[in-house]
Amino acid sequence: MGVKMWCAHLGGEHFDDSDCEALPELGGWGSKETVNDLKYGDELTLDQRRELEEVAVTYSSIFSDRPGTASTEEHCIELTSSIPVRQRPYPVPYAMRQTLRDELREMEDLGVIRKSSSPYASPVEVVKKKDSTNRVCIDYRRLNKLTIFDTTGRHFPGYGEGPVLFKD
Repeated sequence: MGVKMWCAHLGGEHFDDSDCEALPELGGWGSKETVNDLKYGDELTLDQRRELEEVAVTYSSIFSDRPGTASTEEHCIELTSSIPVRQRPYPVPYAMRQTLRDELREMEDLGVIRKSSSPYASPVEVVKKKDSTNRVCIDYRRLNKLTIFDTTGRHFPGYGEGPVLFKD
């Protein structure tokens, strides 16, 4: 089972949410999508399409229509302040409360979210999509204002090892 780690670099100190449960790695678990569902652009030559199909088949285990967690790297987010961003929840209309509970329960069951005792809290709201389904959105704007942009260009093991097609 993989482990998702999260830490934020806070003015020289690290906040580590290590007291929370580890999240399972979900890559491909219960997936309905396969490599056969990929759509290729018409502008690709036959050779480019074959090359891309070969790469897709080689790395087919990464394709999934189910959300999951990354367990190979720890990513630290550097902030300009060590004071946690803790916002009050937005009011949720009574008619949307059960929808929100159901969405959160499903995300927890999938391992996308988990209960946390973090000093950070951002409000959520339910937004109707064009197709009339719901999307749970988290308002990270206040936290984003404190985030120091990482200009180092992180390089992960395995990244760039496969062939890449660039298009002008």
